[in-house]
Amino acid sequence: LVKQLQAIMITWQSALLGIFLGVLMILIKHTHFLSALSFGWQMTFMRHTSPQDQREERILEHVQMYASVGNASSVLKVFDEYAWKKEFYMAIGDRKGLILDQAVQNMTGGPMRALELGTYCGYSAVRIGRLLPEGAMLYSIEIEAKNAAVARKMIAHAGLTSKVVVLEGTLTTLTNKLQNLLGEEGLDFVFLDHHKDLYLP
Repeated sequence: LVKQLQAIMITWQSALLGIFLGVLMILIKHTHFLSALSFGWQMTFMRHTSPQDQREERILEHVQMYASVGNASSVLKVFDEYAWKKEFYMAIGDRKGLILDQAVQNMTGGPMRALELGTYCGYSAVRIGRLLPEGAMLYSIEIEAKNAAVARKMIAHAGLTSKVVVLEGTLTTLTNKLQNLLGEEGLDFVFLDHHKDLYLP
């Protein structure tokens, strides 16, 4: 009788374990689905209602208020302080920015025809533009119209409109325009800080 009871207990334990694992797998599967669905809803909601939609305008207003007009170094300093203390921005920043500075300065005589892919708020355009020699030009490409507008104002506040031009579009849509602007001379400096796999072999 004891052996029969033990056999029954083992059978029930195995059955319960199987049911438990089955329920657990279902919960995991649906939890992943619901989490993904919830995440999608959250991202959609944030795109339309989040204050982050205005973050580019906020950093521009802050720079215009506290950075000296016509002073590129002041613009970068105020931008960096705000980004460190208030909000994160997809800008190269003051630490990695030193590497970019060095790359520009290491070119003998400085780059005369430079290209940036991805302007965003104009931070790196200001960073490069302030180091360009007289007569040099940086063409910075930005796909988002809102960001391009912010970047132009940021660059203007830094006093670099004679050295930095923001082109709205993509490298593909702006190829002919770039060729006309550059002529046969081509480029001698390119800064790419995003989606490198789409451009590099």
